[in-house]
Amino acid sequence: MKAQRLFLLLAIILVLFGLIFGFISCSNPQQTASLTPTVVSVFPENNASAVNPSASLRATFSGDMDPASLSSSTFLLSSAEGSATGVVSYDSASKTAAFSPLIKLASATTYTATISDQVKDLQGNRMASPYSWYFTTVGLISAVGTPDASFGTNGIVIYDSGSVIPGTENDSDDYGNAAAIDDAGRILIAGSFKGDVLRYNANGESDNSFSGNLGWGYGLTSPWLRLWNALIIDQNGKILIAGGSHDSSSDERRDNMTVVRLNTDGNTDGSFGDSGKFFYDTMLEKTSSNSKSEGRAITIDSAGRILVTGISSILTSNGAENLPTPCNMVWRINPDGKSLDSTFGDGGKIIAGGQAVRVDSGGAIIALGPTTIAKYDNNGKNLDNAFGNGGIVDYQRYYAGPKGLEPAPTSGNSMAVDPSGKILVAGYSLDYSGGTAVKQMTLWRFNSDGGTDNGFGANGTVTDKNSEDGSANSAVIDSLGRILVVGKRWEGSCHDMVIWRYDSSGNLDSGFGKGGIVTSDVNSVLNRYPGYDSAGNSIVLDASGRIVVTGCITVPHGSDMVIWRYK
Repeated sequence: MKAQRLFLLLAIILVLFGLIFGFISCSNPQQTASLTPTVVSVFPENNASAVNPSASLRATFSGDMDPASLSSSTFLLSSAEGSATGVVSYDSASKTAAFSPLIKLASATTYTATISDQVKDLQGNRMASPYSWYFTTVGLISAVGTPDASFGTNGIVIYDSGSVIPGTENDSDDYGNAAAIDDAGRILIAGSFKGDVLRYNANGESDNSFSGNLGWGYGLTSPWLRLWNALIIDQNGKILIAGGSHDSSSDERRDNMTVVRLNTDGNTDGSFGDSGKFFYDTMLEKTSSNSKSEGRAITIDSAGRILVTGISSILTSNGAENLPTPCNMVWRINPDGKSLDSTFGDGGKIIAGGQAVRVDSGGAIIALGPTTIAKYDNNGKNLDNAFGNGGIVDYQRYYAGPKGLEPAPTSGNSMAVDPSGKILVAGYSLDYSGGTAVKQMTLWRFNSDGGTDNGFGANGTVTDKNSEDGSANSAVIDSLGRILVVGKRWEGSCHDMVIWRYDSSGNLDSGFGKGGIVTSDVNSVLNRYPGYDSAGNSIVLDASGRIVVTGCITVPHGSDMVIWRYK
């Protein structure tokens, strides 16, 4: 009898132990094969065609992945010509890994992307097997400067907020300052208009699914006034814009350098900064109650840190700038947008640049100012003494005046760096050779060590001698090494938008437009307000090589934003 009771008790204990063990096993994801991580979506899609050769690849996972397991050895890209090199990053919020090619992919080429089975999640579960997909990049066209009739009206799209927002018909100053093209071929514009970012489909129609109006308020009773000068799309497809903003209800003139990050749908990314926004307020470091700082250009380094260059100065009560007037500055912001990167320069900033900023292949920082170029080490602590004169290149132009050589008004407005490290600066300078001052579009090119590139133009400089009141505002280098520059110049009765294209030696490309130049007087072309000005502020190339320009035209009630596309 005792033996039977003992046997029954032992059986009950074994049953309970089995239930407990089974519960633990089922609740432990490390021991559950069904929780093996998988890839749930990719970009580009499998077998996609006409893919942008500059696009970042993305793979979204079913769970939270271990970032340490995602690298260039586990996220691979190759074609029949060999492996492509790139930088791999992981965004935990979206569970997405991105592969950003270091060199633009070949056109009209099929690539294979592979996620290795060595990739694992945070619980240590590995992929059950490698995951691969395929895509083909778009073929390039050889643009000759013909308006693209498939885009807007005669290759032109106009945005006039006075025509779309009631009550603003007689008060709309709209202009595009920066353009970018996303991986889907859509065109994004930042500048000044009733809205903060505009997005257009590839045919020029407004993308009404995009919520580009930030709906500012930021805890204030009055909207913030803002101006956007720069736009960039990161490797995860998120959109960053940089410029300046201030509270119009305040008696103080406090303009803040501002960066905003948007998700791909156009809504602010709440994980970035303070509800999607980063502010730098000069007043926090100065004694004056009035301050001004504004971002003019933006880039992102390989670690995801955001570099912005622009101006930062103190304003007196009457609005005049106090010393320094202004102070050109480069800021570096941590990837999450919460703060300046304290390891960079002096508390996250250096006094340099103001016009454009780039990070070279070695991580060095190149900052363009109106008449100088500065090159710093990766942490912004030291100038590169092997560059120019102690880390500085001075490209100020001079003329023979009554007192000898005198500085001529000069400004570099944009910078591009070619694959060999040569630095192209685009802007304007005044020419006094005819006895009177003539403002001319001017290009300068320097070798990677800061020395003048004597193989470019005349002693490293190219000017548009036929221009009157000409200026370059933006420049880009195409896949064949040709230089495209956009700006404006006087054409007899008004300023026209102008695109210049040069070969790599600085000669106008006779196969483009008329003798290497395309001009556009939008108001005359569309029979709107003939005699009013047009200007191009930003130039980019789409995946197939078509030329996209944004800028503005003047009209009786102010100005309208314009996009041009050429093929």
